[in-house]
Amino acid sequence: AALPTFPKRSSRPLVASAAPRVAFSACSMLALVALPAAAAAFSRWRDLPSDQKIDILRRGRDLMIERTEELVEIGQKELGSTPDWIRFNVAIAAKVFDEALKIPAQIEAMEATTEKDGITSTCLRQPVGVVLAIAPWNAPVTLAIRAIVWPLACGNTVVFKGSELCPKLHSLIVDILCDAGLPTGAVTSVLHSPESAETVVETLVAQPAVRRVNFTGSTRIGRRVAEIAARHLKPCLMELSGKASIIVLEDADLDAAAKAAAFGAYFNQGQICMATERVVVVDAIAEDFVAKLEAECAALLTRKERHKVGDLISADAAQRVGRLIEDALAKQAVLRVGGVVSGSYVQPTLLDQVTPEMLIYREESFGPVAAIIRAHDEDEAVTIANDTEYGLVASVYASDLARARRIAGKLETGVCHINGTTVVQLVNEFAWTVNRDPSERSRGRLATDELMLVSRQSQVCSFDSKRGVIRNHVGRGVVRLTECGADNSVVRLIRIKPVLVEKVLLNAIDLDVNSCIVRRFITFWMNPNWMSE
Repeated sequence: AALPTFPKRSSRPLVASAAPRVAFSACSMLALVALPAAAAAFSRWRDLPSDQKIDILRRGRDLMIERTEELVEIGQKELGSTPDWIRFNVAIAAKVFDEALKIPAQIEAMEATTEKDGITSTCLRQPVGVVLAIAPWNAPVTLAIRAIVWPLACGNTVVFKGSELCPKLHSLIVDILCDAGLPTGAVTSVLHSPESAETVVETLVAQPAVRRVNFTGSTRIGRRVAEIAARHLKPCLMELSGKASIIVLEDADLDAAAKAAAFGAYFNQGQICMATERVVVVDAIAEDFVAKLEAECAALLTRKERHKVGDLISADAAQRVGRLIEDALAKQAVLRVGGVVSGSYVQPTLLDQVTPEMLIYREESFGPVAAIIRAHDEDEAVTIANDTEYGLVASVYASDLARARRIAGKLETGVCHINGTTVVQLVNEFAWTVNRDPSERSRGRLATDELMLVSRQSQVCSFDSKRGVIRNHVGRGVVRLTECGADNSVVRLIRIKPVLVEKVLLNAIDLDVNSCIVRRFITFWMNPNWMSE
């Protein structure tokens, strides 16, 4: 069946539905319908064996790949995205799935137990519960999948607040995951009109069932989300804005560096947090390099390559980029290529001789504009690259790898690529940001640190010789009992919550879980036959 037509950006709320897998309207009361479903599904999803979780997530990946062209078509209609960009999104999202498939089994191996002085201490990683995941429109498939799949892989359930600018695309992603076999409510979706965004976020974060907030988006919006979460003492995972620099040194491969800079600056019209916004080049090779980068940029304006450049998300966004270009030109920047703004379209633009007095030097353009900044030497290049409030990603081009690594170590960014574009994401990397950006730990193995609880259970066994009672004192209100074989091997482990029972009989030993009398300590791995002494 043909896809329905819908406006590029509609302010009309979607119709609410009682089913947890479809979108809800912007009304805060209707948004809350998603939370009970996610909370009710938590225990079912958490307790599902790891191999079953992995099978479901693998089916989700395969279904997403099968429906790539459907995602492409919707992305073009809602966002004006080029087909290459959406296919690139799907490819990266598939890698996110592949890494997430490793997490359930890894979590089972994370329990660590130590024993000293008759006290057994165990550290466990446990899912936190419901995670509110908020993803933007600019990388609609990759960022939505990352926001949802990492929490799921850790055993959490997810309330996904998709972008109001691509409701159809984000709804389809949730449908794909549900079709893969997730328990009902394990992923619920909340979509809304643009004017209701803050109300919906405030309403959801305030609910006790939400235990974490996972946000990707602009620093401006992220600051507001963090303020809301702070009021309710909800931990946040955040990835915010960027102003990525690529440093080109004297011994760099200039052709490769020019291609990398152009790709990083103009892919998806520069609407990527990792986009190459600043090109810092040393004076010794500046003229040669700028000529090569100018040729790469000019090629995108030809009819043959025009399909690679789409519109920006809106005419307002294009006008903002236009104002940054005008400000730079008014302050003596040199326009090498482009500069034309028409409606929501901005020509790929290359500005040379950019200085700190220009707005484009510091502000994130989120458009197809690369600013060339010339440096006298390596030290000044590092100073320029660090002269920003953002700290997401950078790149260094040099033939001397030892020198490149040394420079990378001086850059105040969470990620630095050597001889590679800034627009690349290794989904299993350790990554974070510095400067004004908070820690970005929402992907890779670090996600398990943020999306899970680390609980410590400490236990003392005591024996009252007059009453013949073993007393097990366990942190977090849980009694853990181990039955041992004749060779002191552990036969089984029993967990008892004192709120549910007062006494339990094991091996003919009366275990008084409420007693607090301690007469003498014993190790927990002893053969129980000592009771007959």
